[in-house]
Amino acid sequence: MQVPTQFINILFDSIILLFAAISLFICILTLIFMFLSKEIRRKNDETINNLLTKNTFVTIICSSVFLLSMYIRTLYGHINVNMTNGFDGWWCYFLGYLLYSCQVSFMYSLFIHALYRYIRIVFPNSNQQNSERIYQLIILVKWVISFLLVLICYLLNDIRYVNDDSNCQIEVVNLRGMVTIIPIGYVIPSNLITICYVYTLYFYRKSIRIRNDIRQRTRTHRDILVLKRISTIITFVNVTGLPTLLLCILSAILGQLPWWTRPFGWLTLSFAYGSVPFILILVSPQLKRLFVRRFNRIHPIG
Repeated sequence: MQVPTQFINILFDSIILLFAAISLFICILTLIFMFLSKEIRRKNDETINNLLTKNTFVTIICSSVFLLSMYIRTLYGHINVNMTNGFDGWWCYFLGYLLYSCQVSFMYSLFIHALYRYIRIVFPNSNQQNSERIYQLIILVKWVISFLLVLICYLLNDIRYVNDDSNCQIEVVNLRGMVTIIPIGYVIPSNLITICYVYTLYFYRKSIRIRNDIRQRTRTHRDILVLKRISTIITFVNVTGLPTLLLCILSAILGQLPWWTRPFGWLTLSFAYGSVPFILILVSPQLKRLFVRRFNRIHPIG
């Protein structure tokens, strides 16, 4: 018995919406906990790190909100199969543009994390490394650059209305759009993070023999651990994005792809966004400690 295409589409849509909703809930909850925490609000050695972490969660929140908005329309379109061009309009294209911009911003927010740790290790005596204002400016510039980079796809009309999904996106079969968004949104920030990690590790191993300051060596070791965690997250995101890349390559070879490739690509993306907040909490001792304390207040042991 063949499963109806409509049922599979609705199933895909529901799972994508679930992952996006989970991501949104966890990120908002984490930010609330961070703003309520006296430890995090206190000015200390981790002030910049907390600022960058909040920015990363904001990028995931924005991506999740736009993905939810996009796939609520998609679900409505798949339920009402006779609807034609129901959501085709300027807001649809702009919503797609906002979603891709936030996704790019998320990747570069991880790069800023890596850059901050690199500067702390390679230039430990720099007066600028702990300047909160400088990193606030860097975050602002990062957002502006992300929107400008994706603007290329928007102006070239690579973000198109897909009637079958009732939303606007860069289709996998759109090679020009994919060749633009994949490098600027994934390849470049991933490579920049890898460069930061490799060079920092090289510098650390080279200098550890000559550094006698125990406090500095302890902080450097902690920064190396953070870089490893960032590399873990970026690897996870790239692995979940591999199916989309493979589909893009198949599209170039075969010329067309099955109907399910679009929702499958969004499913892997939503899975990444649903998982990354948990990974961020699990790999960050400070965030993990924050959740444990809040949970113990709600459900005291004994």
